[in-house]
Amino acid sequence: MRQGLARSLFASLFLAVLALLLACGGCRAPAPPPDPWALYRQAMRPSTQGQLDALGPVPVYRIHATLEGQGERLVGFQTVRFPNPSADTLPEIVFRLYPNLPQFAGRMDVQMVKVNGLDVSFSQTTSDTVLEVRLETPLPPGEVAEVELVYALRIPSPEAPYVLFGRSAGIVSLPYFYPLLALRDAQGWQRYLPPPYGDASSCATALYQVAFSAPADLQVVAPGVVVSQTVGADGLATWEFVSGPIREFAVVASPRFQWAEEAVGEVRVRSWFLPEDREGGLAALHYAAAALRVYEDWFGPYPFPHLAVVEAPLGVHGMEFPTLSLIGLDLYREHRDDLEYMVAHEIAHQWWYNQVGNDQVRFPWLDEGLAEYSAYLYFDQVYGRKRAEALRQERWVLPYQYLVAQGEDAPVNQPVFNFARNYEALVYGKAALFFHRLHQEMGDARFRQALRQYLARYRYDLATPERLMGVFNEVAGQDLTPLYNQWIRGVGAPPEP
Repeated sequence: MRQGLARSLFASLFLAVLALLLACGGCRAPAPPPDPWALYRQAMRPSTQGQLDALGPVPVYRIHATLEGQGERLVGFQTVRFPNPSADTLPEIVFRLYPNLPQFAGRMDVQMVKVNGLDVSFSQTTSDTVLEVRLETPLPPGEVAEVELVYALRIPSPEAPYVLFGRSAGIVSLPYFYPLLALRDAQGWQRYLPPPYGDASSCATALYQVAFSAPADLQVVAPGVVVSQTVGADGLATWEFVSGPIREFAVVASPRFQWAEEAVGEVRVRSWFLPEDREGGLAALHYAAAALRVYEDWFGPYPFPHLAVVEAPLGVHGMEFPTLSLIGLDLYREHRDDLEYMVAHEIAHQWWYNQVGNDQVRFPWLDEGLAEYSAYLYFDQVYGRKRAEALRQERWVLPYQYLVAQGEDAPVNQPVFNFARNYEALVYGKAALFFHRLHQEMGDARFRQALRQYLARYRYDLATPERLMGVFNEVAGQDLTPLYNQWIRGVGAPPEP
């Protein structure tokens, strides 16, 4: 009896378990939630993809732009997912239309705006460089609005040695080709009209998906990675780009571009150049790869798998954009002696502007002075102290001493508008001398530690002079404010460092 009962109970238990397994269809563990950053991870190095997980809410741009004719027109459609990062409820969202600045001589007109699928009223103000989008329902802190915009752009062909925006020398340069979210600070949305010297834009970090259509014979250079490229029956090619966290998106294109490439660890460094300037293009590639090695050693990792240096119609000047450094074509030719310095300076902006940002209107010296001093670190590490000191004397000490002798010294910590004269000597040179004094005071080890801590703490954020000095005082273990007051806030000739 007992043995039979045991068998009966065992059989019943077995059948119950079998029925449960059949009922749940071989139950599995719950699937993990989808990765919100999956699309963008391909635009990061394998070793830096974790930076996305710490990013927090940022704007996301989805842009489809078509370059028409011979490059004189562009039409665009974009959606921007905008999370309100402030503590204020916002009655409006503001964009900048930088092609309408007098120094760029373009024309951008917005034709339609929707917010969360509904038509809203909008206006172009401040000499048509500001787009004010009024919200039917104000946006509370932490909430998200999706803004759709349709716009058209006329692209100029200036006759000038420096063409940052427009068509020149067979190159189409298109920074600022789309409505860009204005920077918002404690005083509200920025609506400044930036002067022709200095940088036009100040931007918060964002993520981008961009489909750029243009004639198929163009070589198109832009931030991020190309995830697809197709050619339509109309002869237009479409490049689809995805970016990591960057400040802004710029396109440079030419049917004549050639390129050469070098690997630096996980990063492919590519130089784009006109065929007649191949020798200079190869030199720029060598300098860019060397700068990447030096700056990763000093500052910390460059986070993206691609870095480009691009010949552009900028005369003897350069300009930084995320993952792209534009270098003036005269530096590939009759001014080759200055090419290495310019590449070293512009590559440094991939740390001091794109990773650690700042308000380039209110505090232009924060990124320019540090990028300038980074060139000193480059020449010191590549060629030795004698070459670095020659750079310091020629580019910073002598011009600054001349200003002092002429009674034209001025505080460095001022908005860009206050530098109608001597912008480069003060914002670049005098600020670089300040960083040199910090380096001398702290020594190599602590100065390097401070730079790395500054990057780690404010990566993809906006730094201020107070944040910079907080890090340097902390790492130095002393109050460096007297040096800051002397070089950045003061006037007169400090003792030469």
